[in-house]
Amino acid sequence: MVLSGRRSFRCLTPIQRVAAQLQGMGSPVPGTLLAARGVHSRSTGGVGTPASQSRPLSAAAQGQGHPALAIPPNVLAQSWHTVGVVEKMSSTPIRPMTIKRLLQLEPANDASLLKGAEWIREELPVRLSHRLYDFHRLPFIAVTNPLVHSVYETYVRTFDRMRRLAPLRTVDDMKAFVEIVEKERSTHDRTVDLMGQGVRQLRRVCRDVDLNSFLERFFYFRIGRRVMIDQLVHLQRKQEGWRGIIHLSCHAAKIIEQRSKDVRESCRHSYGLAPRVVISGNTDMKFATIPDHLALIVTEVLKNALRATVEFHTMGNSLVDATTRGLIQDDEDLPEVKVEVYKGKREVVIKVSDKGGGVPPPKVQDIWSFGYSTVGDSNTKLQGNSSCIGANFIRSDMAGYGFGLPLARAFARYFGGDIHVQSHFGIGTDVYITLNHIGDQEEALYYEERPELRLERKNG
Repeated sequence: MVLSGRRSFRCLTPIQRVAAQLQGMGSPVPGTLLAARGVHSRSTGGVGTPASQSRPLSAAAQGQGHPALAIPPNVLAQSWHTVGVVEKMSSTPIRPMTIKRLLQLEPANDASLLKGAEWIREELPVRLSHRLYDFHRLPFIAVTNPLVHSVYETYVRTFDRMRRLAPLRTVDDMKAFVEIVEKERSTHDRTVDLMGQGVRQLRRVCRDVDLNSFLERFFYFRIGRRVMIDQLVHLQRKQEGWRGIIHLSCHAAKIIEQRSKDVRESCRHSYGLAPRVVISGNTDMKFATIPDHLALIVTEVLKNALRATVEFHTMGNSLVDATTRGLIQDDEDLPEVKVEVYKGKREVVIKVSDKGGGVPPPKVQDIWSFGYSTVGDSNTKLQGNSSCIGANFIRSDMAGYGFGLPLARAFARYFGGDIHVQSHFGIGTDVYITLNHIGDQEEALYYEERPELRLERKNG
C-alpha cells in the first residue's frame, strides 16, 4: 500500500518518521536504534511530499541496501535478536558484593582469583542487560540524541561480547579474560562525558523529559562494574598495604588535603581567588576503603564549597555588603572552608562547611538532580562583575555537567554511606559525608536494580 502526503507521515511511528526524514536528506539511520524500536517495512512518501509525487519505499529502502538506510537484513535481524536476549537476561537478579567479599580475593591464590574472575564473567552480562533494559524504556526523543545513542551502542557491543565468553577453567583463561575486560573498560571511558553532553542537549530541547531515575541507575551500575573489573585487574599485581583497589589503611585526611590543593588550584585558575581549606578532627584516622571513591566524593563537595564561597563574596550578591566585597583582594580575605574528620564505631564522618550563602530553599532538592547546575546564574553574574575576575566563563573543571554532587552521593551510597546537605540560606552550607568502614554493607542494589526485582528480593 502506498501512503502519501501529510496524512501518510502522521500514520508512521516516530522512528519511521525519522527514517523518512533522513531518507530525504540522504543520511543513514543507526541500525541498532531502528532494531531496538522495531521498525517494520511500511511504505511512505517523503516529508511534506504531495500525494502525486509520493512513492513507496522499495525493498532496498526497507532495510535491504538502500543508500539512505544502508542496513542489511541480517544486521537488523541480529540487532533485534540481541534486544530479545537483553530483555530475557534482564529478569535475572543482580548478585551483590561487599568490601569484605572483595577483600577475600587473594592476589597470591590462583584458585581464589579464578573463582572471582568466573563470578565477574557471569555477572557482567546480567548487569549490562539491566542497563540496556533501561535504555529500551527511555523516551524516544532521548534515544535519538546522537550522544546518548552512542553510549547505548557501546553498551550493546560490550554486552554482546561479554555474554559470548566461555566459562573460565584455567589460569590462562583468567589472564585472557582480564585482558578482554581491561580493553572493554577503556571503551567506556567517555560515557560519562557523552551522557553529560547528551543530557544537557536534551534539556535545552525538551525540558519536561525526566531522566533522573535512569541516570541514577546508570551511574550506580558504572560504579559497580568498575569496582569488579578494577579489583580483578589490580589483584594481578601485589602491592604492599593494598588488596586490589582497596587500601587497607587509607589516610582520609591526607586524601582530603591533596584534593583540596587541586581544587583550590582549579578555583584560582577560574576565579583568580581560592578560599583556604582547614582540616581538623581525627586527622590521623585510617580505614579500609577505595581511595579513588573517597577522592572523587571529597573533590565534588569541595568544588561546590569553594565556588559558592567565591561567588557569594565577589559577584555582587545582595546579601553581602558592597563595602565588604570591595575589600576582597586576596585568598585570605575570603572565609575559609572547614573540613572536619571523625571516625565512629561503624562510620567515618567528614563534614565540609562553607560560608557561600547556602542554597535557596526552593532549589535544595534540585541539587540531587543529574544535570542541574547553577553555572548559568554564575556566568550571568560574572559578566556583570568583570572588574573582579576578568569576565572569563567558569571552567568545566569547576562546574561540569551538573553531575558532580549526585554522582558523589552515588559513590558514597554504593557501600552503605551517604551525603546529607544542610543549607543555611544567606549564610552557608554544611555537607555531611558518611562512609561505612566495617566493609559489611552490600552494594546499594536498590538504586541499580529493576524496580520489580527489588520487590522480589525484598519479599524473598
